[in-house]
Parts: sequence; C-alpha cells; structure tokens
Amino acid sequence: MITANKKVQLATINGYLMGIAATSGNLRDFSATAYIVGLGQFVSSVESTMKKYFQTHAEMFPYEKRLLELSVSSVERLENGLGDLERGMRRYIVRDKPGVSLEQLKNLQSYLSFWVMDLIDPLLHGHEFVDVWKLTVGWDVRETDSVYFCIRMAQGMLVLQFSNNIGFKRQREDGLLWFDG
Repeated sequence: MITANKKVQLATINGYLMGIAATSGNLRDFSATAYIVGLGQFVSSVESTMKKYFQTHAEMFPYEKRLLELSVSSVERLENGLGDLERGMRRYIVRDKPGVSLEQLKNLQSYLSFWVMDLIDPLLHGHEFVDVWKLTVGWDVRETDSVYFCIRMAQGMLVLQFSNNIGFKRQREDGLLWFDG
C-alpha cells in the first residue's frame, strides 16, 4: 500500500519532471513523468511488468494502442544501480535548451538529475531496493520514442519515463493521427 505521504512524494517527482520537460526544446517536444507499477506484487521481469501495466491501464492511452504490445528495443540492467540511474537520465532530463552552450547544458543536466535523485530517495525509503533497469522503446521516427528507468523494489517498481514527442507532434499537425474511440 502506498501512504498519503508517498503519494505526495511521487506527485512532487512527477511535477518536477513534467516542469523540466516543458522547458526543454519547443512546447510538448519532450515529456517526462514518474509513476509506480506493480505495487504490492513481486516484479520478476521488468519488461513483462511494464506490458501488464499498459494492458491494465489501456483506457488511459486510447491513442497509443501500440503500448499494449510495448515493443522494447533494448533492456539493460544498470550494474551500479542508482548511481547509473543519475548519470543515465542526464541526457533525457533536458535534451535541448536553445541559447545554451554544450558545457552549460551538461552542467544543467547534472544539477537536475541530482535533484531528481534527491526527490526519489524518500520515496524509496522503507522499501527493499532490488535493482535498476533501462528499457528503450523506439518506434518509427514519426512517432514518440521513450526511455523507461525502472527502479525495482521487492514489492513494485518506480518508473521514470522520458519521451521524445516530436514525431508524434508532426503526425498530429499533418492530420495523420486519428482516434477511434
């Protein structure tokens, strides 16, 4: 069970990630979110747990029918756990910042990923930490691609999702997307 305090902590992380993503590139080019999957369940396979999550919550994603299959292009266990997570999320947390040098961008990425980890720490407190995984889902260049960092605990998983929505936006602008629901 997730306590009210943990819900507030999760909402804080989610809001922080969403706010950062909104300032990266053009509006809605990138998105980021945090959520908990498989709470109260032993998570044996990160990939199958993510697939089950999207199948169970299909009504939340009417325009993303392909999520029901969740075609993962790569799965990687991060050997150094949370340290690799902090370093690994840097390139996704802020992808583009016009008018900023590469060095400034890298400093910003390091700073923001440090604060994400600082926000995650209390959420993980009291849970048996197991390991960290990175799942990459990449479709056609005309669609959204996503990276999922999954922090596996004994009872569930904290997911940080970073998405590049530029292809999805182009399809929508070109009238290529339609909804059948």
